[in-house]
Amino acid sequence: MKAKGEFAQHWPALTGATTAAGTGAALFSYTTNYFILPLEAGEGWSRSAIAFGATLYMLGTAAMMPLIGMLADRLGVRRVAPVGLVGYGLLCLALTVLPARLPVFYATMLLIALFCSATSGVVFGPFIAARFQRRRGVALSILLSGNAVLLVPLAPILTAAIADHGWRVGYAILGGCALLIGLPSALLATRGKPSGTARTSGHAHDGTTIRQAIRTATYWKIILGVICSTLALGGFLNQLSPLLVSRGLSTTLAASLMSLFVLMVVIGRVAVGALLDALRPSLVCMLVMAGAATGAALLLTEVPSPLLCALVVLLLGAAMGAEGDLQAFLLSRHFGLANFAALFGTSAMCAAASLGLGALLFGTLYDRTGNYTAAILIAVGLLLTAGLCFGSLGDAARKTQPAIVQ
Repeated sequence: MKAKGEFAQHWPALTGATTAAGTGAALFSYTTNYFILPLEAGEGWSRSAIAFGATLYMLGTAAMMPLIGMLADRLGVRRVAPVGLVGYGLLCLALTVLPARLPVFYATMLLIALFCSATSGVVFGPFIAARFQRRRGVALSILLSGNAVLLVPLAPILTAAIADHGWRVGYAILGGCALLIGLPSALLATRGKPSGTARTSGHAHDGTTIRQAIRTATYWKIILGVICSTLALGGFLNQLSPLLVSRGLSTTLAASLMSLFVLMVVIGRVAVGALLDALRPSLVCMLVMAGAATGAALLLTEVPSPLLCALVVLLLGAAMGAEGDLQAFLLSRHFGLANFAALFGTSAMCAAASLGLGALLFGTLYDRTGNYTAAILIAVGLLLTAGLCFGSLGDAARKTQPAIVQ
């Protein structure tokens, strides 16, 4: 099937899945930094205590990813994603009335993780990958850009609402997005018979089992690269706004740069997706990680200018956008689609855990040292290591011809 034919045939599924995924786990992960300063000021919690909530959420999501992948394979996207969106949306609304106590906050984060995992790329990624072959990189990049596209208009609204009415209103907005936008989109994307995730033509060479994959160096290079990159990017994702403020920027300018960060996630994700389709994927991934390491290193400047901070945001945003793309693309390229959901689940598990640990690492180092210098230095080393892991991958690709199950 030609590339244009793929988009002409499957754009309704891609649009609906992108919108649904964009209001779920990805959106919640990207907005955690908006609540740090308001929670610190309003409840008196330390940044490491607040970051631990994000860590619990990420670890809980990570633990659920492999199971959710298997459930999506067995039950279909239509039976899994809506349950996740409803549960997540209601829990966000519950945060508007629950007592502001850390144990309650932590317990709610774990429950949100349980449902959010059913709204992630592990569920929607194989659903889209099975429908696109020639432009799989672009299609996956579009799917994973939904949260960033939504955040462009939502970020200033969310920031203003939290500033004027408190952090509880911010969680109410997130819950409303999941229930009023995400849920209808998921149902529309999968209308008709419940659709499973990727199914191949049935030949053995169309996919690798998990047992076979974990015996290869390629699998572990991908996993190590994912862990290193998401540890660093998770710290920046959770702490970038207060980090920029600590470097002398005003809160208003830092919020504006966060909107630029979100916009760059969208641009970087789609651009990297197109490059993955057109160029050597390992080289593309390596260059993206090197750019992020350069951006992080620029933050070591004692008093960075707003222009320099904007450059940093551009480089980190591009890497954050590419992070989800490269996992799905590299796994499907090297191991096929037969067991893609399960393989993607293991990778997403590592990524989610690392994102949470990265947030905790940055918050803890700030509380102990009073600045982000040590965290930035560690992040630079992690990003360079990730670049080496991805750059050392071979180019062997499995040719899969998925049969779409409607």
